[in-house]
Amino acid sequence: MPKGVALRERSWSLPLVSVLKCNVDATFWGSDCLTGRGVVFRDHHGSIVHMVVLKQFPSEAFVLRAAVLLAKRFLFQRICFETDSSIVCEAVMGARVCPVEISSIVFDIQTALSCFPEAKISRVSREANSLAHETAKLSTPILQEDQILTRIPKTLLMKAR
Repeated sequence: MPKGVALRERSWSLPLVSVLKCNVDATFWGSDCLTGRGVVFRDHHGSIVHMVVLKQFPSEAFVLRAAVLLAKRFLFQRICFETDSSIVCEAVMGARVCPVEISSIVFDIQTALSCFPEAKISRVSREANSLAHETAKLSTPILQEDQILTRIPKTLLMKAR
């Protein structure tokens, strides 16, 4: 396992052919401190394969675990997960001592990642992760279950380009 996780990208970039890229984010916004989690899977053309709004629970580790389990459920084979959380990225990669609060979640992520023929995790800047951040904002206080979006909002399609 690597001993450190460097910031890889300042802007979003296409994955290699036949590799999917999955960006995840958990966010807080508004005066009511609303929270949400977003997951965006894109192919090597930059096209959105799946966009998911998850029930409210503000944790980068939780959303990464959900994304890894979704990728497994979708039977994806080659995938790169991206997060703007250095703590979670480094903990999953074994590059830092895992905070006790997320140790069981990190273990779940590591176990699920081992099921993929090819999977990696990278830390990216907030700018490179902006589509997942905006997707997380689609979560509302009345969201009762995770939602795979069948229609991508036009405002997010513009940001995906």
